[in-house]
Amino acid sequence: MINFELINCDFELCILNFKLNIMSFNVQVLTPDKTIFSGPADAVYASAENGDIGILEDHAPYASTLKDGMIEIIHSGKKKEIPIEDGALEVREDGEVVVLI
Repeated sequence: MINFELINCDFELCILNFKLNIMSFNVQVLTPDKTIFSGPADAVYASAENGDIGILEDHAPYASTLKDGMIEIIHSGKKKEIPIEDGALEVREDGEVVVLI
């Protein structure tokens, strides 16, 4: 049985996402001084230099600088927003997402 759950998000390119029993992946948001967030996510949205990006489970390895804006981390239907001025985002081979701000 497939469990459908609507997730509302304010991201420019995302009005509604459908969640189909998505497996979560680990996300870390780090500054030079501390860890802002470390935990599981079903999706991550950010404004990359080349355009807006959405990351789900099994995303291909990827790296980009980030623009001013908001990082949105969605897990279990809840959204955490982290404002950023700039930074870098990497999707690693193991699926972990690391954001340096």
